[in-house]
Amino acid sequence: VGCTPMSLLETLRAPVLLSPVQLAEVWGCASDAAGVALLGRIAGLGDAAAEPRLALWLDFLYDTLAFGKANSFSAAKALAALDLIKATACHAVDPTASGDEGAKASTLRFLSDGLLEATKAMSPSDRYSLADVEAIMAHGRAAVVDHVKLFRLVYTTKQAVRHSQASYFVQRPALPLPLDGATIIDSIDEDRVGEEKASPSADSPTATPADISLPVDPAPPPPAAAAPPTPGGAAGLPPPPNGDEISEGIGRYISGYLAQMQAAMEEKQAEKEAEIKQRIAELEAKAKR
Repeated sequence: VGCTPMSLLETLRAPVLLSPVQLAEVWGCASDAAGVALLGRIAGLGDAAAEPRLALWLDFLYDTLAFGKANSFSAAKALAALDLIKATACHAVDPTASGDEGAKASTLRFLSDGLLEATKAMSPSDRYSLADVEAIMAHGRAAVVDHVKLFRLVYTTKQAVRHSQASYFVQRPALPLPLDGATIIDSIDEDRVGEEKASPSADSPTATPADISLPVDPAPPPPAAAAPPTPGGAAGLPPPPNGDEISEGIGRYISGYLAQMQAAMEEKQAEKEAEIKQRIAELEAKAKR
């Protein structure tokens, strides 16, 4: 929401207190944008980008200081010219200040009278010369007097404010099908895998002939006496698992796999939701500004 006309006029009338050191810093900026930003911080205008009319006023003040630098004014002359041109602009904005005269004639008279008073108030070494007076009058007419109606239109007309509201929705992605594209392996011979990793193969580039051993057929074991058959199966071995035990084992494996997958997906989803909430909060903060 922008400033109301009354609060804006009060902001325009507020004095801009610049010291010679601060003026030198503004003049020494590498670019006009940097100089405008520095002047805004020194003048205490806050975030001028949030109010376009304050941004225009800040550019107007900076142009006046740039005018003083272009004419090789001293710090005292430049600051006095800034106060004079600023007061003339405030007089032009005030619709009750013209009286019976026209707005343009009243503003021009205010500028000439103010320049005379400012020259008298300065020390003899810092007073304006005739060339300085002509330059200031020309700048005042070009910057303020010739645009009185524009100043009043910009700084006395209440600005229309449009309110907008945005709603954000977060949609969670659908869960993938369980065991989609997975392959179930019954068992892995860990001892055999470890032996294959430990022993170099013939195809390995680092293997040497001493490391490669040819397979040797083991000697046939001696024949053993045949044991009488037993109704329960081979002696000393447990009976093979039935179908129910195999189904239970597979079910436990699938349940554990699904639990791990669900936990991993919930963790990733929580991270995504936290990131989306943070982005929404940043967008809302920018919208409020």
